[in-house]
Amino acid sequence: MPQIPTKAYSNFNDWFSNLYNSFLSGQKTHPILSQAILYSGIGGKYVRAKLCFAIGEILEINHVSIIPLAIALESIHAYSLIHDDLPAIDNDDYRRGKFSCHKQFNEATAVLAGDALQSLAYQSICMSDTLSHAQITACLQELVTISGVQGMIYGQMLDLFPQDRSKEEQTYCHELKTAMLFNGCATLPLCLLDLRSPSLIKNSLVSFTKTFGLFYQTLDDFEDNASSDLIQEVEIQYGQVSEAYYQIGKNNSLIDSILAELHNKITCHRR
Repeated sequence: MPQIPTKAYSNFNDWFSNLYNSFLSGQKTHPILSQAILYSGIGGKYVRAKLCFAIGEILEINHVSIIPLAIALESIHAYSLIHDDLPAIDNDDYRRGKFSCHKQFNEATAVLAGDALQSLAYQSICMSDTLSHAQITACLQELVTISGVQGMIYGQMLDLFPQDRSKEEQTYCHELKTAMLFNGCATLPLCLLDLRSPSLIKNSLVSFTKTFGLFYQTLDDFEDNASSDLIQEVEIQYGQVSEAYYQIGKNNSLIDSILAELHNKITCHRR
């Protein structure tokens, strides 16, 4: 089985960014729309892609088959950020240390760039020449579930009404809005496996990605609005993520690097 190239371990973001850039820039469309797509799609942390490749490696899936899945996840994520930043939703002028898409271009272009990235997520899977028809169908169905009206979009809708939400309701919102897409880092690669594969590893991987997604959202909230209550919650959830990772029963250097980086963030905030 071909392994992830060595350079992906030494600098995963550069390696994946080149792949993703080639995919996005290869689309024939209006030049301004192309600029907006690349502006918003390239330059992220690519945590979802990294986790997707890591889980593919744990499941011993050829990394070439994981590429369209990782591109799909990052495209859905990028489109959701563009739309989240719009004046009608969060009204954020900045994203990733630069102007958000609608400030760099305009609102209409930002809406279309988000729409384009959503459609490109499905295109990356359905036009893949490394997946079988059955695998493509299964992956598309799963992507609809995690990113659509029963998943991420549902969570975004709940997030429009944050007033007087209980802790349980807030957790449910985060499960849908953030953790569902992280779940895709496990459920999409699992779509490539024979259904007779052992369920234990499936359950442990999905449990890990869900726990990781909730932790990642809490850490993001803390970085936006630091408080002593939130840092305690972050540390508790990091412990839960570590335990869920242990339950997988297999170590992975990509996951190790993700957790180490996030642990360093927590440590810095504690100083």
